[in-house]
Amino acid sequence: GVFSGKRVMELGSGCGLAGLSAGQVCESMVLTDWGGDLDESGNAADTPSPSGLNQPQELLANLRFNARMNAKRGGQVSVERRDWYDSLAEGYQTEEFELVIGSDLLYEEEAIAPLFAAIQTHVSDEGTLLLMSPSDPNLSRCTLNQRLVELLRGVEGASVTSEAMRLEYFESLEALEEW
Repeated sequence: GVFSGKRVMELGSGCGLAGLSAGQVCESMVLTDWGGDLDESGNAADTPSPSGLNQPQELLANLRFNARMNAKRGGQVSVERRDWYDSLAEGYQTEEFELVIGSDLLYEEEAIAPLFAAIQTHVSDEGTLLLMSPSDPNLSRCTLNQRLVELLRGVEGASVTSEAMRLEYFESLEALEEW
């Protein structure tokens, strides 16, 4: 399957639903979000996000709680604070992953460039990016997603497929694993 045996990162995990589900069938899963201006310990972060957005301060704590509550179901899942804007910094280096996933990530124009940089930073050369987003043309964020897709298509050596997919309901983890 898409996830089996892979090291996977979820960008913008939020409550972690997609990543926690995939984390049960992949080799390891890193759930990420920037969690407002707090570090992993719940203390004020050294530098606020350049985005200026106010994420709930409890976001990462909630994500860690969800990961702990789902740990008994299997999988190796960790939670890390990651800010897409860090990827814009010259010389920024970080761990690469075989598969990077994200769902419903873009809500504002200013986030396109940092998300694009984060994708380029975190997806390994032979890696795969799997983004899920609404396809309703009446939603303004669909236009933002199309802009991101066009940027990705401009990356040398990248193969980009953009298609509307029907929602899949998996009866079991085995069905997800086979997908």
